[in-house]
Amino acid sequence: AEGGAVQRAGEGVQCCGEHSSHWVCDDDLAAYVTSWCAPENLSAHARTGGRLRCFAHRCDHFYEDRDLAQHLLPDAFGRYMAMKERHVEHRVVGEQQREMERRLAELEERMAREGSVGSHRQRVEDEVLTLRCPRCRAAFLDFEGCMALKCGACPCHFCAWCLADCGGDAHPHVRRCPKRIANDPFFASAAEFEQAQRQRRQRLLDEYMRGIGDEATRQALAEAVKAPARELGIEVRWD
Repeated sequence: AEGGAVQRAGEGVQCCGEHSSHWVCDDDLAAYVTSWCAPENLSAHARTGGRLRCFAHRCDHFYEDRDLAQHLLPDAFGRYMAMKERHVEHRVVGEQQREMERRLAELEERMAREGSVGSHRQRVEDEVLTLRCPRCRAAFLDFEGCMALKCGACPCHFCAWCLADCGGDAHPHVRRCPKRIANDPFFASAAEFEQAQRQRRQRLLDEYMRGIGDEATRQALAEAVKAPARELGIEVRWD
């Protein structure tokens, strides 16, 4: 016999290993199978794939089902096959459980990322794309030409070039603001205002995108804010 096959020897079975062989009578085999079929041994069956290992200590050979069927009484062989089936069911259930856990982990990770992306998108829209008073955060849409602005919701005076809070009077700051692109010290056209804000938004968005460490989150956020950013004439980039 080869590879751990079993030879019948009288009223018993004998495993034939490469270096040794072990014979067991049918009665002892039946007792061994009964012990092996005990429910508390189910977890140990995973190590053998549900196969019955030779009774001898440290022997790595297995009994074949056809030999067990010939040497066991129907009741004992039935218990053995039932235990094998339970092992298969246990293995399948375990595999299904692990697959469910894997999918659940992926779902939780995706939901967490989507939640993170939603939070990032809200911050980009609120802090980068929307023009707001630097003090009370009230949104504003346009101006009347003078770049020294007064908030309509609070006493804040601020610069329309860089949106800096200038206290009670923004004119001194506006005159020397490093972001001023108009020749006039105080007034600018709508096109000049929009150009300055486009440059400011692009700079802030670039900084924000570079600050996100997770590549998948960064890519998802880029996709989420691409359309509103494009409407304002800015690109979503981080390289």
